[in-house]
Amino acid sequence: MAKQYKVGENSRKFLDALDVFAQFRNAFITALTETYGDDMADNFYSEYAEKLDDVERIIMDYLRVLFLEEMGTGKEIITI
Repeated sequence: MAKQYKVGENSRKFLDALDVFAQFRNAFITALTETYGDDMADNFYSEYAEKLDDVERIIMDYLRVLFLEEMGTGKEIITI
């Protein structure tokens, strides 16, 4: 039998944060595009893209800790 993975409450909170962040990013891109057009929106977004990527990486780093805590424990059902 393959291992089963369940998402725990703490992991779900970080996944929710990633979802909200993705919604923010999409809304920001939409606002820039509708206000300034495609070319200018790309220019404006690219000014901050690295910082936004950093925020996403920070959330993923904390989520990764929760995942790694359960790895290698030999459990058949792993709550991450």
